[in-house]
Amino acid sequence: MLADRWLEDKGNDGWEAARAACARALETRSNAEGARASFITAAEKSNIRVKADV
Repeated sequence: MLADRWLEDKGNDGWEAARAACARALETRSNAEGARASFITAAEKSNIRVKADV
């Protein structure tokens, strides 16, 4: 989602933080909760609706 299907505002700091956090979580298989939180924050900054409680 972050790499291929995100809106054109990929330059915002929320997107970059989420991309980096998700990449770290995939590489080390740790800190998935932090990556998820970063993803939700980036989505909200880009006006993408997310069900955060699921």
